[in-house]
Amino acid sequence: MGAVHAIGSYFTKENRNLALVVLPTGTGKTAVIMISPYLLESKKVLIITPSILVRNQIAEDFRNLITLKDINVLPEICMNPNVFELTDTKIENHIDTIKNSDVIVATPHGAYNLSINTEIKDEFDLILVDEAHHEPAKKWREALDNFTNTKKILFTATPFRLDNKKIKADLIYSYSLSQAYEDKIFGEIIFIPVKIDANENRDVKIAVEAEKVFYEDELKGYNHSLMVRAGSIEESKALLQIYKTNTDLKLEVVHSRLSSKTVKTIINKLREGKLDGVICVDMMAEGFDFPNLKIGAIHSPHKSLAVTLQFIGRFARTNADNISEAKFIAINDEDFVLENHKLFSQDAIWKDIIINLTESQITQEEENQKFINSFTLKSDASKEILNEIVHLRPNFHAKIFRTVSFDINAQFPDMGMKLEGVLVNKENSTVIVILKELVLPRWATTQSELYDQSYYLVVLYYSHETNLLFINSQLKSEILYHMVADAFCGEDSFQKVSRNELHKVLGGMENFEIFNSGLQNRVSNEESYIISSGPDVSNTYDPATGKLYAAGHVFCKASNNGVETTLGYSSGSKIWSSTYGSIKEFIEWCRINALKINDKELIVKTNTAYDFVPIPEKLTKFPETIFCIKWSNNTYSNPRNLILEGKISEKTILDIDLGISTVTKEGIQFYCNFEDTSYLYSLPIEGKVTSVQENNELLLQVGKHQQRLSDYINGNPLEMLTTDLCLVTDGEIAKNNYKVEQFVPEIIKEVKWEEYKTDVTVEFGSTEKSGKISIHDALEKILGDVGYDYLIYDHGTGEVADYIGISITASEIYIHFYHVKAMKGKTYNNSVNDIYDVVGQSIKSIIWLKTKSVLRAKIISRNKSGYCKFKLGNYKELVNGLQTNKVLKAKIIAVQPSVKFNHEMRDKIAELLAATNHYIKHSGSANEFEIWGS
Repeated sequence: MGAVHAIGSYFTKENRNLALVVLPTGTGKTAVIMISPYLLESKKVLIITPSILVRNQIAEDFRNLITLKDINVLPEICMNPNVFELTDTKIENHIDTIKNSDVIVATPHGAYNLSINTEIKDEFDLILVDEAHHEPAKKWREALDNFTNTKKILFTATPFRLDNKKIKADLIYSYSLSQAYEDKIFGEIIFIPVKIDANENRDVKIAVEAEKVFYEDELKGYNHSLMVRAGSIEESKALLQIYKTNTDLKLEVVHSRLSSKTVKTIINKLREGKLDGVICVDMMAEGFDFPNLKIGAIHSPHKSLAVTLQFIGRFARTNADNISEAKFIAINDEDFVLENHKLFSQDAIWKDIIINLTESQITQEEENQKFINSFTLKSDASKEILNEIVHLRPNFHAKIFRTVSFDINAQFPDMGMKLEGVLVNKENSTVIVILKELVLPRWATTQSELYDQSYYLVVLYYSHETNLLFINSQLKSEILYHMVADAFCGEDSFQKVSRNELHKVLGGMENFEIFNSGLQNRVSNEESYIISSGPDVSNTYDPATGKLYAAGHVFCKASNNGVETTLGYSSGSKIWSSTYGSIKEFIEWCRINALKINDKELIVKTNTAYDFVPIPEKLTKFPETIFCIKWSNNTYSNPRNLILEGKISEKTILDIDLGISTVTKEGIQFYCNFEDTSYLYSLPIEGKVTSVQENNELLLQVGKHQQRLSDYINGNPLEMLTTDLCLVTDGEIAKNNYKVEQFVPEIIKEVKWEEYKTDVTVEFGSTEKSGKISIHDALEKILGDVGYDYLIYDHGTGEVADYIGISITASEIYIHFYHVKAMKGKTYNNSVNDIYDVVGQSIKSIIWLKTKSVLRAKIISRNKSGYCKFKLGNYKELVNGLQTNKVLKAKIIAVQPSVKFNHEMRDKIAELLAATNHYIKHSGSANEFEIWGS
């Protein structure tokens, strides 16, 4: 009655043509199917059933209307409809019969052929689908879609599938399984576990137990039949032989390869009591009505919840005489888990498990539909996609920003795509956006009218409780994330979430297995970022790992309240899971993680070796001990070309020199020197890099577009080092858990500059002091006597080093980088500013020693740009020599006359030199650091 009234109500509404009714097996689904055409005053009806067996059964029921007449829905004098059972798919053979019939009953293939027959398809005004959980299957969905304007009602006991594909219909009525038990439509279910010893045959044990249960029920006067479930046709044949050999039961096999006539014959023999039961391969699991099937022997459990429930539902009916509880016989299998329940275990309480499994999923569907219906449509186009939204199952991932302002009514930014639909839910602070993009295929001409059409989903959720914005986008583009945040939060009114905060999403979980992790190397340039993958990569970590690395990203499996889940986070302010779910489920996932991120008391312990790795913290103030600033690893691996005089230049961002201007707790100013011009930039503690000199910026070619250097840096954050070798980048600080080695004065080499008549206050070029030369000129004389095979002068912005000395032996290549700065301080070992630049350049130059090929490519690039003047040796010979299979050994030399051996040294300078020495020695690229002082 509830289902009938829901159907009548639904179709009084405008633009409603696809309804879903959920009725558990045995609660009168077939009767409602037969009532619906009368209720809706239909002229011609198509009923789609999953199998030949069910098709025949429904056709017979509809021909005589016995059920409807028995319960006085229809009077005895009512004419029976003209029913045609479509037994083959050749529609043209039956056109006249179909036209003269009121009801056509067909399987999906027959229904599909009807749906593409223009002569007949438009005559149908109602489609009824039995066992509608099959609807997402290709043939079912195509058949329904082809009946464009026809009313459709889908019926099922289980509106969910193993593949998680959703039924495209409005859930208008659901009669719960618990209510069916209360109304005594369903009876009790008893599970009989079978134990086997190591040498026993499981199938034989089940067969013997099934025979025992069958004859015990027969002695009690029950008219029970047995169904034996097999996993395949081959298995069904083998089981038939086992039952013949080990029992006296009279059984026959039913499977899909048998003819309709043969199947009917076997079923009739079962009804007449000539058989004790049947062995089947899912054929009778759904849609088949035979209440006397009360004993199930399960040789091969099905791992689909829907199929299992259908199977069990056949046995739990109470609408027959001389029947008792349903009984299921299976091996006591603790390892078999269905939807996180041990269905086939000794302690399984089937009635409760089945009710909980069924109703939790149906309730979830109802809540999901209610949630989507609470959205407001912001455009007419959205009306067309509202029915699609409820069935979407996005992957759980999100970019997260912290912001105190969120305007839910903001205009979605122009992404160069069509806004196909925008939906807003103010109560849940959620925005759903569908974008459509038309892209010309690579093989088409620019005049082509052929386009690839792609749709993209974007979901925004703002947690007012935590001030966190979650953005889920199929287009995982940093530009999109920031444009969306700008639009809904206000320009520059949002910040990323630190890894230290993101790490809290792992809180409250246990039994961690870390599948994939990234470690950010704070010292070595040889492998600046190491990614490890495997069953549990944390086993490779130890306390020493935390001395060199900080956490970059992690992805793991863990248990949350007994349920296994996956979760990961990264330095890009992102979290993700391998889970797919409804938009409502995604929003709940965001909400739970938002509370974790904001929980200041939450302490995370994975109880794995991953706990040895320090997690970078949010930067609350800039350390005044920052002494080195360098490009991101992405910049070094993919350097962008500079735009000079309006054209793309061969020179790249790596031809720009970075240096520190000032450091305060609130911010840092740094300069970018290119050729003869210095550009000053500012980075506040919370905010973006901006140019201090307005409208005076270098431009880069990034993809198809030009980009200001400040915008590029914001997308590729700079890395900064402190004197205790903490790494500062992208609003975070990765602190060390070890002490930097103390400064060793022996690394200072004394150079007698006065013997070369050197003006140590002049780095290069001419001097004002008569008879004096620059440090560069003096150094060139010194290096000329060292005995290098190659000596390169590379002074200029973007340099590798001021001088590069190279010696090649039979087995090794020795590289020496010389970085030079003039003495500006008035006394020795006293001016920190004299040290900053030269040690910063020393550290940054290590990147060119990563491999011989990297150094070779850099020398070629510098030579092509007009740098790299060879003072000794031949360019082509060196380029060829760097291709040989020889070991590379390197030394970095900082040339700074203000540093003096055996002279009192300020602590800050000693810290700088010690940090540089430690960094270079542990870099994995250079073997030694030396200072040429005075």
